[in-house]
Amino acid sequence: LHPLHADTDRVYFPAGLVAVVNERPILDSEVRERVSRAEEILRRQYTNNPALFKQKLEAQQREALESLIDDELILTEAMAAGRQVTKEHLDQYVEDLIQKNYYGDSNVFLKTLTAHDTTVEEFRERHRQSDLVTAARREKAGNLPPPTTEQIEQYYHSHEKEFLVEECVKVGIIVINKSPTNAVTAVEAQKKDVSAI
Repeated sequence: LHPLHADTDRVYFPAGLVAVVNERPILDSEVRERVSRAEEILRRQYTNNPALFKQKLEAQQREALESLIDDELILTEAMAAGRQVTKEHLDQYVEDLIQKNYYGDSNVFLKTLTAHDTTVEEFRERHRQSDLVTAARREKAGNLPPPTTEQIEQYYHSHEKEFLVEECVKVGIIVINKSPTNAVTAVEAQKKDVSAI
């Protein structure tokens, strides 16, 4: 991992480039893509606190970058170890995806790829890389013992602020319409409805 830099001590990144791992550039668009869902949630959660929103978003961006770097390092290691994803597996994945998400219509799938400026080959390669990283992570995680209760408590206490949620109010309203025809029957029906709740 090394940032691009000039002859000075200052670090310079070309527009859009945030890191280089084993000669593979990691772009800010990749970081933004990984953070997009979390950003929406954070924006809703910290609407009234822009400074905290910015702090939490920057933390998410750092985590996303670290995750992208880890993925690239794991992918490099998996490829060096000779791991493979078969053509048949990729074919089945694409076929299942088309059936599930595109109602079996490969033309819609192809149009979606085109709209995202991606070819089928690029899509398959991304999935191949993702599968290699997932398999390598699963293998490494399988070799780790589960954390002890003490380790969990220690982690929680050292990261308590991350588990805190700002105070909020949840409001629920139940509306029971009054029957205009018979007031006595309507009141009895409403009482019955309320007791059922």
